[in-house]
Amino acid sequence: MPPITPKLPTRPWRRPRGRHIVVCGANQLTYRLVEELVTRHGEYVTVIVPSRQANKAPDIAALDGVRIVVAERLDSKAFREAGLSEARSLALAADDDMGNLHAALRAQEFNRRLRLVIRMSNANLRVRIHELFADCTALHDASTAAPAFVAAALDQPAPVRLPSRTLMLTTRRDVPPELVVCGLASTSDRPGQPHLLPDTTAPDDLVLAMADGQRDPERRPHRLPTRLRHVLRLSVRRSLAMVVAVLFGLIIAGIALRVGLLHQPLGYSLYDTVLTIAGSGDPSEQYSGLEMVIQSVTMVGGIALVPTITAALVDWVVRARLAATRGTTPLPRERHVIVTGLGDVGSRIVQQLDDMGERVVAIERDENNPAVDLCRRRGIPVIIGDATRAGTLTRANVDTCRALVPVTSDDVANLEVALNARATRPELRVVLRLFDADLAARVEEHFGITTSRSVAYLAAPAFAAALVERQVINTIPVGRRVLVIADIPVNTGAPLAGQRVHMVEEPGETRVIALRTGDGEWMWAPAANRVLLPGERAIVLSTRTGLGRVLVRSEPPTPDAQTESALT
Repeated sequence: MPPITPKLPTRPWRRPRGRHIVVCGANQLTYRLVEELVTRHGEYVTVIVPSRQANKAPDIAALDGVRIVVAERLDSKAFREAGLSEARSLALAADDDMGNLHAALRAQEFNRRLRLVIRMSNANLRVRIHELFADCTALHDASTAAPAFVAAALDQPAPVRLPSRTLMLTTRRDVPPELVVCGLASTSDRPGQPHLLPDTTAPDDLVLAMADGQRDPERRPHRLPTRLRHVLRLSVRRSLAMVVAVLFGLIIAGIALRVGLLHQPLGYSLYDTVLTIAGSGDPSEQYSGLEMVIQSVTMVGGIALVPTITAALVDWVVRARLAATRGTTPLPRERHVIVTGLGDVGSRIVQQLDDMGERVVAIERDENNPAVDLCRRRGIPVIIGDATRAGTLTRANVDTCRALVPVTSDDVANLEVALNARATRPELRVVLRLFDADLAARVEEHFGITTSRSVAYLAAPAFAAALVERQVINTIPVGRRVLVIADIPVNTGAPLAGQRVHMVEEPGETRVIALRTGDGEWMWAPAANRVLLPGERAIVLSTRTGLGRVLVRSEPPTPDAQTESALT
């Protein structure tokens, strides 16, 4: 059950002395975001909704410290009434990428110093959005929430999703050295009190590593070369394989009898056997009864073996071509994760599980869903069918899977899938998506579901942090402490520009884990002597204290400071 957020004392909305926050939208994400800002961060919030009855607008209006502005369109009049020129941050949380982008461009006309947080489902737009706005973070609720579903399914720390890369938390001993981005914490010196961002390389150190699907080959049946062996093994029918095995056994037994009982040299026995199989055996009345039996059995076995091998090869070729045409991949038999629904959330969960090297089976109703092709290109098996039907889950080997994750856009279907699976496997780990956070908590409590989560509930804290804590795009809890991941621009004229990576880093405080170059390319774990160039962006892992120091160095000096520096 999700933790209960402590609520601040009730207070009516009044125009704050400091600058307030404006949020646009009336969906579930908007409600959870506003609730997070008011109850956890103590902010005063103005919410622009299309009408007082739209979606979650009544619930938003009932929150303390919230002022409602009704406007059908996010135009200049709406922003003026919301006091956008006096606001310090604006969140655009509607389910409309282009509408949010248009509103953001209009908002800049009111306040050039405005901090923007935009809900953006298009991944390419999220990466390039910084080119349009000076101070902007683009987030997607599905991308933000997916790691929590992955963590719950695997019962381990959540992966960290950053632009173009999934990172995972693991120990140094469990990942190849070339995949380590940086050390997160060391507990060898002070058990229970982790030393953050250490310079040590102890095997037990907690590290942040790139997830590229690597793991023990025994657990990777859907990747080459193990996948090829798996396809070959499954392509030959079991009965055909048994016939081949029996015939080979007869031939090997004949060779062994020639060597052991007739005392023929091994080389001659092999030579005579090959000729006999080819139909060139030479019968003779001088052969003893044992020799005649061996020759007869060998020839019969050889005659049967040739068409059997031909049939097996034809069967394999036909099955392989059908699999390539249909894009199918052999299903894992055990210890896999079943994900039902390849929507925004489901497709990201599947990709992150695959990045982490986990075996995944996806179930999707719509064969034309673009995510189906994406899964097949990755070698992830997809079952086209209705997950609420028991036969579909049976095909996915639900009896031996590691976890079930129903995340379709239909709450009823998700709950039905979960209950059907738990009816056959009461101990099965189920991670259930429900849109309403309160309903999710109650279902988890009363139905015995392992974990029930709302995407909006999981994503809202990240949106709120981006509004309140500038440049923060993610957080990583380490024991009782928290490390933040921030996107820092390298501005022209700022002290940060021209410095090398090692000059930015501070032991125990700050690490530069990636750079986005001016041409849009990402450089992960940059070299210590790499120079930061104006126009680039640095992804920094830091404590909040270290982040404050980096942010100061990322801003160009003010005109007053430049004048003072020139005079001195």
